Amino acid sequence: MLKRALALLTAATLPTVAHAAPRECAQSPGKVIEVCVWVDGGDAWYDVHRKGAVVLAPSKLGLTFAGETQARYTAIGDAKRSMSDTTWEQPWGEQRVIRDSHTELSVMLTGDTPLNKAVGVTFRLFDDGIGFRYDYAAI
Repeated sequence: MLKRALALLTAATLPTVAHAAPRECAQSPGKVIEVCVWVDGGDAWYDVHRKGAVVLAPSKLGLTFAGETQARYTAIGDAKRSMSDTTWEQPWGEQRVIRDSHTELSVMLTGDTPLNKAVGVTFRLFDDGIGFRYDYAAI
């Protein structure tokens, strides 16, 4: 009986595991913050963790243009990661020399998008926060 129940449970959960959306993730230089981005159900999503705890629950990404239908994203690809650790000098302020240490994750979201253009999203992860921007060739 136990074997039959286990087999049934495995068969029921296998399709959801097999079709789990691939995720692209990156961590800040000190591995304090992690951002993951993925596509599921026609929407692009991202979430943010700090030291393993969720600080930003899964949230939708995307652009909507007036007069255009809502984009349906079907794939995430062309993931590129890079790291930077530089300093720069500002002409005024409390701190003259600023350290810029971050990890960058860039991805392309493709699918049924306005004007059939892929939408790029670039995340910058610092040990004390994140930022992101969209790259859209048609703008």
